[in-house]
Amino acid sequence: MAQNTFTILCPPKKCSKCQRLQDKLEDLIEREDLDAEIKVVNELQKMLTYRTWILPTLIINDKVVARGYFPKEQKIREFII
Repeated sequence: MAQNTFTILCPPKKCSKCQRLQDKLEDLIEREDLDAEIKVVNELQKMLTYRTWILPTLIINDKVVARGYFPKEQKIREFII
């Protein structure tokens, strides 16, 4: 199974929504024993490449999955390799 990449677009001062999103992803990865990594992007120039201003934004394997909220685990599973 290939490694999944979870990318979180987050402001530089990492708000509580971003922290909760990261915590929930870490819990899901551990619980499901996934081969995955979490990247937090907070540099403006890198965030601009995704064309969204709604934060946090969750990107799984280069596909925008959710903007401004944590999606249900079922939706996350749809994007996992």
